[in-house]
Amino acid sequence: VKFNDERRGMVIDLGSEAGRVKVAQKFEVRRSGRKIGEITLKTVEKFWSYADPAGDTKRDDIQVGDVVESID
Repeated sequence: VKFNDERRGMVIDLGSEAGRVKVAQKFEVRRSGRKIGEITLKTVEKFWSYADPAGDTKRDDIQVGDVVESID
């Protein structure tokens, strides 16, 4: 997770996975190996992708530096 604030939204860097993901794909958010919540991609771009919290996850639960892994 690169940014997570009201103005910029939630921005994630998918690195080498960027070519293999699609809008509405779900990801698990982890911190120190522990599941924090889930997010859903809303926009996929070449270098950055934008996401929204999914399920019971709140935007405030997710911090810059958290790791995302595909669950789809």
